[in-house]
Amino acid sequence: MSSPDPERSIWSDRFREPSTEELLLGLPKADAEPFHMTRSGLLAIDRCEERLGWEGIPWRWCLSYRIVPPEPEGGVTPGAPQPSPPPFAYLVPEPAQPKLCVPLPTEIIAALKPRQVAKTVREGILASSPVDGVFWPTWHLQTKTGAEELLALIRFRLEAGDELSAR
Repeated sequence: MSSPDPERSIWSDRFREPSTEELLLGLPKADAEPFHMTRSGLLAIDRCEERLGWEGIPWRWCLSYRIVPPEPEGGVTPGAPQPSPPPFAYLVPEPAQPKLCVPLPTEIIAALKPRQVAKTVREGILASSPVDGVFWPTWHLQTKTGAEELLALIRFRLEAGDELSAR
């Protein structure tokens, strides 16, 4: 039987759930500011919920973000399962290269106008592949400007998603 690897990062240790703070301490100093800025921007979104979870390889431990639906008018039935909306973003605190993934349904991409998004954001979308009608573009979080551009995409995604579901 092998002994635990002392060099193994907490981010990649599936069998020990880290705290969010522990994961954030593993970020490179140069990348920490854009990561924290993105996280703050996500948490500032109305009814946004952050969850830490194991997402498998290659993301391992990461933070997912979803909008918590408002409570039904009649209240919640005790013991009844509550639907959990899919995440609209994933922050991956990979020690070597922190990342952000924004799943984009084809309807959202179709609603995007090329001039609405920054070139780096557009290139990330074009480089991604669809899985069951959802594209999974992922960007490395390296600059504050890049973080701002990605937060603008997320705001568009949420607003366009609301408009599309209202139809």
